[in-house]
Amino acid sequence: MDLARTVSLVQHALLLGLSVAAPALLASALVGLVLGLLAAPLRLGDPALTAVPRLVVVSGVVALSAAWGAGALSQFARYVWASIPAWVA
Repeated sequence: MDLARTVSLVQHALLLGLSVAAPALLASALVGLVLGLLAAPLRLGDPALTAVPRLVVVSGVVALSAAWGAGALSQFARYVWASIPAWVA
């Protein structure tokens, strides 16, 4: 396998990992921002008040996007598996 194919494969894998993780990360950031804006004026300092809703929302987002993420990962794995003979030759 030459360097260009290796770089392309690693780049595709990193972008795929980022796109699969992005919905959960964005949901966590958005919930954290909203709860932070609500908790600051009310002077709520308990970490559980922000952790529990964030956990619930991120769990829901992961459950909703799991099928799409698994499909994208399996498609990438099939591509890599099918491309092995071309890369070895």
